[in-house]
Amino acid sequence: MAFEYRFNAITFYPKNEPLRFAPPETSEPSRFKNSSGWFCGLYIFISMILVLVSGNFWVYSERMSKAWDSVLCHLPYYSLRQEMIAYIEEQRIDVNDVSASFPLDSFFSDTEANTDNRSFSSLNLDKSQYIIYTNIYNWNDESIKTLHADWKLQKEFKRGFIFIQLYVPK
Repeated sequence: MAFEYRFNAITFYPKNEPLRFAPPETSEPSRFKNSSGWFCGLYIFISMILVLVSGNFWVYSERMSKAWDSVLCHLPYYSLRQEMIAYIEEQRIDVNDVSASFPLDSFFSDTEANTDNRSFSSLNLDKSQYIIYTNIYNWNDESIKTLHADWKLQKEFKRGFIFIQLYVPK
């Protein structure tokens, strides 16, 4: 006699019984009678995938900390960074006069895998000549308020949900 599971029609047969390739005859009126669990599981699985994928496009307010590097939304940052560096070089601004926060304050060679050992100076809102700000930073509310109150926007590059801005003192 066969031992049958009702999940996905998995059947285990003893060694002495021949294999049957057709499902056993039953008096069930519909072949989908016991499949509501399967549809429920599929619905939950698809819902989870949609929520996980949509998380890549959620936009948080400027003052909320974000795990910017764990979602695909940050991908435009790298090309925007290149555009900002090109703009700074066109304007003949010394890179050491520009202050930035992580990840922009690391060596260019670390981010771009080249031999350019320049870097922006570490952020100092009181002594900087220029400040680069982007919405992938996790700044505290006071620093953001100070930036918007005491600094003037000189240039902005934006792509998708990501922007990078260059500020000068007012």
